[in-house]
Amino acid sequence: MHTTITRLAVAFTFLFTSTSLYAENLQKNIIECEAKMWKALIGPKVDIEEFQRRLAWGYLSIDSDGVLYSGQENLPYLQSIAVSSFTIKNPSVRELSSTSAVIVAHVKWDGTRDGHQVSADILSSTVWIKRDGKWRAQLHTETASHAEN
Repeated sequence: MHTTITRLAVAFTFLFTSTSLYAENLQKNIIECEAKMWKALIGPKVDIEEFQRRLAWGYLSIDSDGVLYSGQENLPYLQSIAVSSFTIKNPSVRELSSTSAVIVAHVKWDGTRDGHQVSADILSSTVWIKRDGKWRAQLHTETASHAEN
């Protein structure tokens, strides 16, 4: 009886530890994916190839003005901006399924659009899906933030 209880305790400990490690890895992986997506925007020109490598087939984006873009429709906008800096604050990751997750974060970025200085303070959400072992963005939304900092 004592051996059975010990085995059950070890099994439950392993189960809870591996679940906790999975959640930590998921959080870390999704935050890294989101940061890499934003990093592709940094510089005098957006790294379009890097940005597109991170998109799932059928990717959609809704910007803070309420405009809906497909991955290809987003290209002219991306080509018109140059992001000089960004910060991702308070990221929150939730598992949706074993192959999907969503991240919601407060993002601030500065740069230029068509040569004019711009900055944005947004609440951002991205749904990430895992295909062939890689996380890809399926849907990205932005809403103007009214948070006081």
